[in-house]
Amino acid sequence: MIKRKVGNSQAGFSVVEILVALIVVTMLSVAILGVLSGGTSLNARSNLRAEAGALAFKKIQDYINLSYSNVPIGSAGSSYVVEDFSSEAEAKKLKNAEAKVYVKSASVLPATPTPVTTTYSQTIAGNSTYISGSEIDQVDYDDATGYHYRPQRIADGNYTNYTYNYYSPGPDNKPLPSIDLGSNQLVDNIRVTWYGCGYRANNFRIEAKDSSPNTNSGWTTIVSGLNDGGAPCLTDKTQIIDVSSHTTPHRHWRMYVVDGTDSNWNVISEFEAFSAGTPGDIVEQHGSDASSNPGKLDFSDSTLVMSENGSNGHQSVGMIFDNLNIANGATVTNAYVEFTSEDNQSGAVTLKITGVDLDNAPAWSGNYAVDNAVDSNAADGKTGTTATVTWTPASWSTNEKGTDTRVDVTSILQEIVDRAGWTSNNSVAFAVQNVSGSGHRTAKRSASPELVINWSETVASSSPSAYVDLNGDGEVDNPNLLRVWTIIEYDAFGKRHKVQYETYIRKFGVSD
Repeated sequence: MIKRKVGNSQAGFSVVEILVALIVVTMLSVAILGVLSGGTSLNARSNLRAEAGALAFKKIQDYINLSYSNVPIGSAGSSYVVEDFSSEAEAKKLKNAEAKVYVKSASVLPATPTPVTTTYSQTIAGNSTYISGSEIDQVDYDDATGYHYRPQRIADGNYTNYTYNYYSPGPDNKPLPSIDLGSNQLVDNIRVTWYGCGYRANNFRIEAKDSSPNTNSGWTTIVSGLNDGGAPCLTDKTQIIDVSSHTTPHRHWRMYVVDGTDSNWNVISEFEAFSAGTPGDIVEQHGSDASSNPGKLDFSDSTLVMSENGSNGHQSVGMIFDNLNIANGATVTNAYVEFTSEDNQSGAVTLKITGVDLDNAPAWSGNYAVDNAVDSNAADGKTGTTATVTWTPASWSTNEKGTDTRVDVTSILQEIVDRAGWTSNNSVAFAVQNVSGSGHRTAKRSASPELVINWSETVASSSPSAYVDLNGDGEVDNPNLLRVWTIIEYDAFGKRHKVQYETYIRKFGVSD
């Protein structure tokens, strides 16, 4: 029996007291063991995290130590992964570790627009082709005066046959037989083929009529003041007479000789009518003092005469150039129209070049079309550009094409492409008008005038604020800044843990 001392006496512990003491001692032992065990677990967690952190930081440092150009760039398809070092993490006792390095181009600066200027050039030949319509078959012939021999041969397609005004008192003021088209029709060209030589006219006109042709009254003059051109003695010499400006259809057509070259007759082998064709973009406009259909447009003349021109009076040349590539608002650095000369010309002449002030130049049509398109009267919907060029060309030699046959139209073209409605692939038109001088400059039609343009276009391109390897070539799209980060994930003590380090690498150093 255990005794305990009470005062000066001895007394033993009771059973209850002994049991309570044992329970307290046991509880203290358990608590102490728990504390010791918890400390060991916490230390293990810290050790694992330290291992993961050290490994993640080491990988970051490895990439920082590379030269900038040797840092690999990940792609969006792989979430910018450039290295998988999970096996290294497993070796550090990181269970089920997944460890990767990521690198991506990046920017912390806002986008900055950068002007980019590109230069262009284009040469455009004017369409000088005149596509004639088909021949209108004549169904009959008529003789209004009875003075004509073999009138049935006036349009038979046989150029060895001929007809002429016969046994008349002189060759002047005599009509030749007329052709009957069967109905009122628009005619674009009349073609006269002279037979032989010496039987021609100094002055004749083309006439038309709707009613009976067997009388000399009621004929409408279509074109007057014509002549055979003083051609040498050539068999079957064809002369094309443009009557396209007369827009009223007629059934009967004939030639009337006002002043002939022979004392007895005028001889032709063919007189034919052709339907309306398609005019080109290059035209010669006869002036208001011309004796032959004032102001008419001539699309088929082989030459372009820029001056006063005899009975045609003041002449203007109109030119349309199609499908210009130049964009709205582009800067025209140089533009000129270049001609090819017909022959030697040295007389003094001053010309004026004006543009048609429209977004897209239409085809030439109507009397005085060229001059009207560049005057100051907007009643016809057209006016000239404010910019004009006064041109006093140097002497020309035959077939010359170069500096002396060029006229600068830079300012004119700039005004047109600056119009709000101008768009690429539109057409521009220019007029060349006589100002003064007794000389002239005659250009070829077959070697069409050309418009040569040099221009630049400036576009503000912006760099995006975030950069990636867009084309997948592994190169840095933004050569200034890289984002590098590592992530390690592992299992420990029933949970998934994650360690991440991140930094930026600049081209010349490391960011904070």
